[in-house]
Parts: sequence; C-alpha cells; structure tokens
Amino acid sequence: MNFLRKALKVSGFHAVDILSSLTNQTSIQEEIKSRPKLGNACYYSVKNLLSSRLPSKNLKIKIYRTIILPVVPYGCETWSLTMREERRLRGFENRVLRKRIRA
Repeated sequence: MNFLRKALKVSGFHAVDILSSLTNQTSIQEEIKSRPKLGNACYYSVKNLLSSRLPSKNLKIKIYRTIILPVVPYGCETWSLTMREERRLRGFENRVLRKRIRA
C-alpha cells in the first residue's frame, strides 16, 4: 500500500487518501452540507457589489454564475445525491437569487 501511495502522490496530496475518504457516504454528506456555507462565503466577498443598485440584474446574475455558483457544486461528479440534498442545494441557489440579488 505504501508503494501505491508513493506512486500516486500528486502535488503533496495522496490520491489514494483522497479517494478513500470520498467513498465514505457520511463524508460526502458532510461535504454537501458544507458547500452552501462556502457559497455564502463567496457571496459575502462580493456582497457590496451585489447589494448596490448600480449594476443591472443581468450583470448581478452573471457575477453570481461566475463567482458564487461554481463553488457550490465543485467536485459533484463523485456525489450521489438524495432528494433532500438536491433540495438543499437548489434552495441555496433560489435563496441567493431571490433574496440577495433580487432577481
């Protein structure tokens, strides 16, 4: 196993460790729960711009799609989502668009 870890060492990360930790369903659920929090952190980094009345709604939506939205589903190719988790992620998107961007 050590030989395999050494062979798959990429940029200081062990690919075997990453893959084995992602296969655990509870860690995937924790990852899915943490993604809206990361999206909120991105939102608050551009909050002044999105709260301003100067940019148009179209520009605010473009900012949302390029800065905030990619953070939430990052790495989702490995996720197996339940309906509850899908609703949670969809709810985050709707909440940001409706309340914070006023779109």
